[in-house]
Amino acid sequence: MPRVSKICVARLYNLGNYEHVRYELTVEVPEGESAAQAICGVEHILAGLRPAPDLETEYEIAQYEARLQELKTQPDEVFVNKGLSKGDVIASAEKNIYERKCKREALLQRAKAAREFFDDLGGAAKWEDAKDKWETGDY
Repeated sequence: MPRVSKICVARLYNLGNYEHVRYELTVEVPEGESAAQAICGVEHILAGLRPAPDLETEYEIAQYEARLQELKTQPDEVFVNKGLSKGDVIASAEKNIYERKCKREALLQRAKAAREFFDDLGGAAKWEDAKDKWETGDY
């Protein structure tokens, strides 16, 4: 009876602006082991490597923090004149910054864990930027 001895899965992620990254994993399935379990593991690793286009940079988050500091220096009248509470606006901004930091950290941790698993399996990643080939016509 035939059995699955090797699995190769690749994912191509479009990064926009004529750029993409392609990850490919090939794993051997030892005799007696589950091919279904192996492919599930590979798919989880590749999903973890998925680029996060909405990942905010530390600089972007610092800009929100700078704006928060500006808000804190504003007199209460500025908020009252707009029908707002200074405390509510500041609390909302602090919550927003906290959520952005948490989201960034979670995305970075997901990618780090996936890269560690990927590295353990001997994966290969190839970054392609079509713009690099425009001048040579090799696209």
